[in-house]
Parts: sequence; C-alpha cells; structure tokens
Amino acid sequence: MKKIIFALAAFLGCFTMSIAQNTLVATLQHEGNFTHYYGSNALTSAYNAAITGDVVTLSPGTFSSPGTINKGIILRGTGVEAKPRSFISGTVYFRSTDSTLVTVVEGIVFDDRTYIYNDASGTGQGTIKFIKNYFESGMNVSEGSTYSTKKGPVVRLYNCGIYANELNFSKNSHPDVLFYNCFVDAPKCDDGFTQTTTTFVNCIIRCRNNRIEYAKYLNFYNCIFNFTTALSTRIPNTNTCFNCLSINNNYLFSSLLAGGNNKYASNVADVFKTYSSTHDYGETFELTDSAQTAYIGTDGTQIGIQGGNYPYNTKVQYPIITQFSSDVQTSKEGMLNINVEVDGNQ
Repeated sequence: MKKIIFALAAFLGCFTMSIAQNTLVATLQHEGNFTHYYGSNALTSAYNAAITGDVVTLSPGTFSSPGTINKGIILRGTGVEAKPRSFISGTVYFRSTDSTLVTVVEGIVFDDRTYIYNDASGTGQGTIKFIKNYFESGMNVSEGSTYSTKKGPVVRLYNCGIYANELNFSKNSHPDVLFYNCFVDAPKCDDGFTQTTTTFVNCIIRCRNNRIEYAKYLNFYNCIFNFTTALSTRIPNTNTCFNCLSINNNYLFSSLLAGGNNKYASNVADVFKTYSSTHDYGETFELTDSAQTAYIGTDGTQIGIQGGNYPYNTKVQYPIITQFSSDVQTSKEGMLNINVEVDGNQ
C-alpha cells in the first residue's frame, strides 16, 4: 500500500472535499482526461458519458446497475478479494451489437443476476471479456426478449466465480462462450439448447443435486465436478469430457459417447487442501500434493482451477485508489492537503 499526499491550490478545495465526502466514485478516463462522478448512480453517469476505448474505474462500494452495457469500454473494480470491494447492485444486461467492439470487465462483484444477450438484429458479434469477477446471483446466457437464431457475443471468462446454484443457457442462444479456470455453480441448459461451442477448461463445477442432468451440449476439459453429497446422476451423453474428475459420484461419466481419461474420487478431502460447500471469499481450491500428481490435464498441468494457462488468481493488475481524505482547512499558503491511498501491488 502506497500513501500519496498532494497539496492543491485552494480553488480546488470544493472539488477535493467532494471526493472526501463521497464514498462512491466512478472515474471516466477518456484520452488522458479524467472525469469523476459521485453517488450510487455514478456508474450509470460515467457509462452514459463513455465512448469506445474509454476506461471506467469504480471505487469501493455498491453502485446501481446502468442496465444494459453494450459499449466497447473497460470497466474496472477494486477486485473481488479486496477490502472493501466494488459491487454492482441490480440486474445487468450485457449485449454486443458491433463486431468491432470489445468490452472488458474486471474486479467487480455483481450482486444481482447477470444476463448475456444475443444481438437479435444480427448486426454484429462483438467480444465480452470477464476477468476476475464474482457473479453472486448467477448468470444467464440467453437469447433476449425474443428467440433468435443469430449468434450471441463472443464471451470469455477468466478466474471468475458464478454462484447462486445457477449458470443457465437458454435455448436458441447460440453462444460462443469459454470458461477458463472458473468456479461454476451447477450449469444447466434449457430444453432445445443444441449448441456445442460452450467449453469449460480447468474449471470447478459444483453440483449440489441432479441439476447436472440438464447440462447439454457442453465441453469440459481438465475440470473437477464436486457433488456435495454422494449421487448416482449421470451427465448427458451430448456432453464431452476429457481428463475430468468426479467427486462423490462414480456414475457421472458413464453415459458419455465422447471423452476419455476421466476419473473418480470418493472424498473431497483427498482432492482439495480446503474446500467450502458454500461461497467462501479467499478460497483458492488448491489440490493436495498427491492430487496434483494423480490428476493431470491434457496440457500436462494439474486439473482444476490452479492448472492450465490461467491459474486461479483474483488480484487485479492495475493500481487501486482505496481511500481519500483531506484537511478541513487550507494552509496559510492557500494549499489543501489530500491523502490518497493507492494499492499498487496488485
């Protein structure tokens, strides 16, 4: 943690005090210029003013959802393991309407359900990247308000956590979605879902019940399926699994027509050093020493969230302003001291 002290001219005093008195700040960066917005609707204000290539950075705290996000911007929070964190409250709809645009979202906790919509107009298939985010109320990859045969956006998730016992794929959604080193609660596909481009690589799939029977046309590589209680449910034969591990269910892979080298473990303690059956901030899902050598993925690294090309890490890679404060009065020289604490060791 680095503390930076500035001395600003008195005419900036009002601006400075507004920073000190507002705990919620959304900063819009546009071509080297910075604009600050304050309060619970700060994210909405910053997003509405943003254009392609801009960066919106959130302070700690809970921001109201801007509704739909469909611009080629970078949206940053303080990190899901930061104290305190950046939260977005309210449903968020991600939609891409331009094939040239890339939206990047990193280090944010989404309190409410998140939707990824098709572009029903068919005008474009842009890219959305989610990096080190938590989705506390699950995620829907859906077709929008009307069924569509148009392709949805290209979606990539890295080191994310999807909770609330639901990742849902709606029929006809035609997603192009890859999950890398993510924790995923119970993926499910609606009736009619027939797409095979959705793939999970080095993920942990938590299964609390027989919901996995509704996961169809999905691909799993180097993943760990953990059933919190012993079950005999089977994953549908429309799925593909390679180098995966099932805990507490030795029937899981028995119906598969495609896949191979899948294994079974009877005890979660034989696989993970620590494992929480509920959402636990700070959980790293590290394998035991024996499991690291017993369960090797297609790339030669350990299976699960700590292996592969994107080993699980929730720390963001950019500096975070964690605290603002300022003197109440200016000095005799007409200067005002501001203390800004910046965590630059992410």
